[in-house]
Amino acid sequence: MTQADKAVKRWQLEYGRTRKRVEDFSSQLDAARQAFAQISHDSVADEGLDITAVADAMTQAEKKVLALETALRFAIQRDEAAQAALRDAAQHEKIEKEVAAVAQLKRVFLKVDQLFLDLARLTVDEAGPALNAARLILTNSGILEGERNFLTEAPLEYKRHLLFAVHPLIREGYVPVNLMKYERVSHE
Repeated sequence: MTQADKAVKRWQLEYGRTRKRVEDFSSQLDAARQAFAQISHDSVADEGLDITAVADAMTQAEKKVLALETALRFAIQRDEAAQAALRDAAQHEKIEKEVAAVAQLKRVFLKVDQLFLDLARLTVDEAGPALNAARLILTNSGILEGERNFLTEAPLEYKRHLLFAVHPLIREGYVPVNLMKYERVSHE
């Protein structure tokens, strides 16, 4: 698990906790407001209550409502901060995955570049000269053209195999397997 994945998980948990706090404070605030309203209603309905006791109860209920409103505001701010941090962590995770994918592609392309360089060296240094030498020797020895036709087919087979190998990437030059004359360039 990458650091970005861990950060996303951490902020998901934190966002869940802050969301729960907001919900808890909201329900407590609703209960405190109802209690305050109940005290106000009871004091008006019951004229026999002590006015000082009612005033104290209303003051305490009002203080509780104010304290819960303040706590709810802070909880909402923390919740919004956790939400923003979660969005940032998710964005960072996405960017990290994109960077990793491009880095992997570059590593593979470096391998492909090296393969093409090696293939070019092999073709120029060995395959080309060997083909030319064989053509020269077989032509000079008097072998009929029909018997040495594999020499003229060799470059075509080479090209066919190259196109077959790179077709998944370039989508050109595909030769179906069942139509290929040989499975390999060498015909042992």
